Amino acid sequence: MLLLLVYYVNMSTEQEVVGYQKQDLILAAKKQGFDITARMIDDWVSIGLLDRPNKKGLGRGKGMLATWSDNQRQLLLTLLLKRKEIKKLITPLFNIPVWIWLEYGDEYVPLRQMKRALLNWGRAHGYRANSWKRARLSARALLDSFKHEGSTRADRNALVEVLARASYSGTCDMSELRQAIEKVFEPDGVGRELGPRGAQLTVDSIVSLVEARLKTIARIENISDDEFKSARIAYAQATNLYWRDLPRFVSDPDMGDFFKINNVEERLNSACMSLVTLIGLQDKANSDKKGGENNASRID
Repeated sequence: MLLLLVYYVNMSTEQEVVGYQKQDLILAAKKQGFDITARMIDDWVSIGLLDRPNKKGLGRGKGMLATWSDNQRQLLLTLLLKRKEIKKLITPLFNIPVWIWLEYGDEYVPLRQMKRALLNWGRAHGYRANSWKRARLSARALLDSFKHEGSTRADRNALVEVLARASYSGTCDMSELRQAIEKVFEPDGVGRELGPRGAQLTVDSIVSLVEARLKTIARIENISDDEFKSARIAYAQATNLYWRDLPRFVSDPDMGDFFKINNVEERLNSACMSLVTLIGLQDKANSDKKGGENNASRID
């Protein structure tokens, strides 16, 4: 899958600017063994998997010509291949346009499309979930990433309920969340740090991550373009640091195996979650900074 995406990006830089009408996209998909309809293309545009077409008037009374770029044609083929791999599930596909935007920018996936894809991922993935079952599955996956072997099943189930309820409603009692995490992450009451220096998990860091994600999803329709662009810069910086420190992370006795599987493919598959988290953490950092400045002003 990753090789196909790299191919997609490389080929996109070499292609001439060409417009593809809807029937051209359907034919391109058919040549690759995929049967799609015009309705499916419209649906994918509406949820951000594809960008809206460029429209050009044909003259008075002659209607409009709607076309997609070659970048979007290749994106469509990539999405169809991934859809086949995951047995026609839609939600994981939102990661592809978001990841391409994070890695390569608006030339390949415009900001307007990425925002629409991220919004629909948020609605379907478990945050403000439209399904209690989906919210519980998302909560269980998060729990499995940091649970302590000494924690009880009752405490783990209680944490799943707190996380799922937060996902389902979009709100959370942070003190209740902290208590539930403490019982699962450090059941013996001893402060615990899991993972290598620079990427350690603690109760505080887990609470901050969950809070950042929830708050971002709660206002996802109102996130400014500047915030998205700032998060993309932060993502690039974090990625460079991650690859620099990866050999040290992999050798960690507690979480080394996690970093071994957290490769580029895994980063692609978690692109939406990464972007949501970055925006939330940046927002928290800005709020803390403003709070510190206000306190300094009062002291002065």
